[in-house]
Amino acid sequence: MDASIRKENGWLALAGLFWLHEGENRFGSEPSNDIVLPAPAAPPIAGSILLEHGRARLQGFTPGLLKVDGRDVDQAVLAPDTSGDPNRISLGPLAMIILERGSRTGVRLWDNSRADRLSFPRRIWFPEDPSWRIHADFHPHDPPKRLLVPSVSGDELEEAGPGRVAFNSQSAVHHLEALSTDAGGLWLIFGDRTNGNETYPSGRFLTCPAPEAGKVLVDFNRAYNPPCAFTMFATCPLPPAQNSLELRIEAGERFVPHPGALA
Repeated sequence: MDASIRKENGWLALAGLFWLHEGENRFGSEPSNDIVLPAPAAPPIAGSILLEHGRARLQGFTPGLLKVDGRDVDQAVLAPDTSGDPNRISLGPLAMIILERGSRTGVRLWDNSRADRLSFPRRIWFPEDPSWRIHADFHPHDPPKRLLVPSVSGDELEEAGPGRVAFNSQSAVHHLEALSTDAGGLWLIFGDRTNGNETYPSGRFLTCPAPEAGKVLVDFNRAYNPPCAFTMFATCPLPPAQNSLELRIEAGERFVPHPGALA
């Protein structure tokens, strides 16, 4: 688990998030740039990203300085993260991709020389508790329900919800609206009454296998923190309004405040 956030171009290597404006957006280490890169990895002005009606195009200013997907490139049209296969710009230990969030287009920056990749505290977890490994009921929505999912960046996305998970705990039935994973399982974004003290203030994530015969295994021991627990440059989704549970789930990942986190 720790290795996943410390890896190259992982969450602890994130070093910036810049929202682009229409037209030319220059990048380099000079503070007057629209996208300010760390020195000495980047020269004062390295290039620009031209944004035209949501389409981003790279222009390098020094031949051979930039790579796109590992190839020396001075100009390129850049596919965003929402394409499923974003182009990656690299400059020494630095990497950038285009991301789209709602109506906004931005640049995500990684710096693989960041000290946080080594200095960030180890992740901590509640002791394994079999009582939080629950065979819950799954109630599909037909057609899928439209869920409003807010994010820390202020955007609110409408996502397709395949169904609702229902489980018993503390003599009551609790419900969570689910999203779908790429692998065909369920993704739960939830809050509970441990948030802010023992666990991450904004809530946690949990992936579950695909439901079978109206049942789904919900193992809260596998609940984990969103990327915003590790970096202030993530754009994490927050629990939908329906997914704030009125109980304490003392299972899964805990949270230790850190200067790099977005608490």
